[in-house]
Amino acid sequence: MSKRKRKNKSGSNTDNTNQPPVLDHVEVVGSNDILDDPWLWWMLYDFENHYLLDFIPDGAIESGWLNPQCTCPKTAEETEAWVDAIASNMAKEIKSKPDYLEVEYVGVIYRHTDGQIKAGVILQGSSKNAPLGRAITESGTTPEMIMAVIHNHPEKSFSSGDKEKMINTLPSEGDWKNAEYLFKERESGITYYIIGTDHKIREYEYEDREEWIRKLVRLRTGSGNRRLVPTPSIPDDLPPPNPCPIHGESP
Repeated sequence: MSKRKRKNKSGSNTDNTNQPPVLDHVEVVGSNDILDDPWLWWMLYDFENHYLLDFIPDGAIESGWLNPQCTCPKTAEETEAWVDAIASNMAKEIKSKPDYLEVEYVGVIYRHTDGQIKAGVILQGSSKNAPLGRAITESGTTPEMIMAVIHNHPEKSFSSGDKEKMINTLPSEGDWKNAEYLFKERESGITYYIIGTDHKIREYEYEDREEWIRKLVRLRTGSGNRRLVPTPSIPDDLPPPNPCPIHGESP
């Protein structure tokens, strides 16, 4: 680690040790002027000799050594893990609703223009419908920004038979029809998370909707079996994503 050279105190042979230092540039840490941050003054300034402490390596400011870096997910793997974690925590919130067993709740997950992946509002619906369009609008987003939709199929709103339970682990025909209306300009990049009447979370890709509709029809006609239903892929206890140091709190 190289040392930052100390400036001549006065620029001449005159002793001006009692004069304040003259800095020819501003050191920036994040978006804060170092001279405006008392804590950084205390940590980085040599008050006895009126210098910035010379332990800071050359090029540290320019390289981002003191600057926080954005940790919003960028790769497909990071993004999938982040969205799964948000969906898991939104599912907890939905399940905590006092009428969770009677009515549907719906929420959306979207990517903000600054790169954050965020949870939108969760809205109450009726016994067999949820206001997805309003959830998108009230979250301050647009269909183009949506990454995932999550909603529950309430246990007390449907028959308790084994076939009905299996059917309600899947998105309904109405779910897919609503999605096609809202996302008609998109063919991929949207995940549906369904909290079934068995209270488990499963995920379905929008681009595979035709396949899932065919399987749903087979279940309704009695020709389906359990192999048509995917195993739960989203645990109930995923921790929330770590907050990004640039954008603050996690979604």
